[in-house]
Amino acid sequence: MQLIIREYLSMLKESRELDSLLGDLLLSMEIEPISRAQIGVRQYGVDLAAVGLDPEDGVTKKLFLFTIKSGDINRSGWDAAKQGVRSSLNEIIDVYIPNHLDKNHKQFPKKIIVCCNGELKQEVQQNWTGYQKQNATKAEFDFWGADKLSLYISEYFLDEYLFPESARKKIRRSLSLVGLPEYDLNHFYTLVDEILFDRKLPKSKGRVQEKKRLKAIRLVHLALRILSSWGEEEGNTKPGLLAAEYTLLRVWDWMRLMNLLTNTKTLREFYAIYYTTYQKIAAYFFNKIFKHCHTRDGLFGWGPGAEVVEYPIRVFEIIGIISTLGLGQYFEYATTENNHRKQDMLAIAETLAKVIHNNTAANSPCFDGHSIDICLGLMLLSLSGHKETAEKWIQDLTGKICFAFRTGKHFPVSTDSYDDLIALEIGQASTKEDLTSCSTIFPILAQWCAKLDLKETYKNLFESVKKVFPQSSMQIWYPDEKTDNVLYKQDASRSGTTLIINLPETLAEVRKQMENVWEHVLAPEQISCLSKNGFSIIGLIASRHFRTPVIPAYWQVRKRPEQLNK
Repeated sequence: MQLIIREYLSMLKESRELDSLLGDLLLSMEIEPISRAQIGVRQYGVDLAAVGLDPEDGVTKKLFLFTIKSGDINRSGWDAAKQGVRSSLNEIIDVYIPNHLDKNHKQFPKKIIVCCNGELKQEVQQNWTGYQKQNATKAEFDFWGADKLSLYISEYFLDEYLFPESARKKIRRSLSLVGLPEYDLNHFYTLVDEILFDRKLPKSKGRVQEKKRLKAIRLVHLALRILSSWGEEEGNTKPGLLAAEYTLLRVWDWMRLMNLLTNTKTLREFYAIYYTTYQKIAAYFFNKIFKHCHTRDGLFGWGPGAEVVEYPIRVFEIIGIISTLGLGQYFEYATTENNHRKQDMLAIAETLAKVIHNNTAANSPCFDGHSIDICLGLMLLSLSGHKETAEKWIQDLTGKICFAFRTGKHFPVSTDSYDDLIALEIGQASTKEDLTSCSTIFPILAQWCAKLDLKETYKNLFESVKKVFPQSSMQIWYPDEKTDNVLYKQDASRSGTTLIINLPETLAEVRKQMENVWEHVLAPEQISCLSKNGFSIIGLIASRHFRTPVIPAYWQVRKRPEQLNK
């Protein structure tokens, strides 16, 4: 594990990676960060300041001032005019300590630490030693390179209770396989569940108990970061994204079961996983597929397998992923009015529109379960102002599905079975009527017609479904009191209620049908992610990851999605 951690450290960048890990490490060492670097704000050499007992003696409480650098520190890194180590140290001594210390921290002994994820090269060791001697009366100095960081991580993160040898084997196994496209991440998933759920972490209040819980969540976060970094290094970013989704869902479930959804310290760790790691991984994945999304049929040859069966599966997976990423930006913008998030959301929505326009397979779902990705896509398109794209997509989906059914190939099978899909392709499947015994796609398209007030589009959908799919049972899934217990760990569709509906002739009747149902189903606020203390995007990530139908509250109720937590 020491070698794994050291290798992982070498992959980190200074901004938002090494500094984020250092902050988590200090918390585990019971050294409290009091300020962190901000992009665009002059730091006067200090990237992170913290107060706590010095781990060197375990007795003296000190003010730690970290200057963080990426990679090895060599002669050029030491002497660089603006970002060099020496200039940063001078600014800390000449400006930060005299002018920027809080009065409550001036009393503590100062310890300036140069931190990097490499090593101090021999060519500058004499410079470093000389600098310490010259300024010994002003502050104490230390160097935390990759070796010392990996030792501290092993000591303060990887204790034997939370990370025994069985857990170490799982992370090693995950890392050895993460570069393979077909790897299902089962070792990593088991590791997350083992740390959070199998160790019987204490529920009671108290400093010691809270410390154990926080260490568990930080350890899960560290494992995720190691795995995602390894995947990026191997050129395979998708495992990191899937692992991040799973981690978020399981941590949320753990917080829910431990009654920690309002615990400030625990929420801070959860938000760190979402905002620092998940969004970074998502951005990396999005940037990697961006050019393929903006190219005609660009997803046909992207990734393993480019055959006819795999192409639509890949397209709808990308639609679901992109839509979830965009909706995450939307929720953040809607609740914080952060204009950068709005711009990110609009850019992601534009890319989604390009995926639909550029890939003909976006109109040919092969599983009825692709209704999940369709629903997520329509949510993002509607919230970002792409109503015309949404309308055309609904029209194209209706026309292509009906045409495919008539020809007997490439229509969505209700079983969601890959074997049935292959049998259909080679002409050995059951009858097409048996394979379309139920549909969730058409009821969802119908309700989105009502949501977007698409009268002519709905009229065509109604007539087409009535003529082509008279044998299909139209179904919509709703959660019940048991759903919240399974939503964040598996497909939750076996809980809840599946309503069989008839598509009415008019949009007004569709709206009335939607409203009438809400008198008899679970109120949205009884789902933890949609409650007052919820985090709305988690429910959508759960639907995409575990293939649970999207909870209808996200599009049916009159509240906008971001208002569901109010």
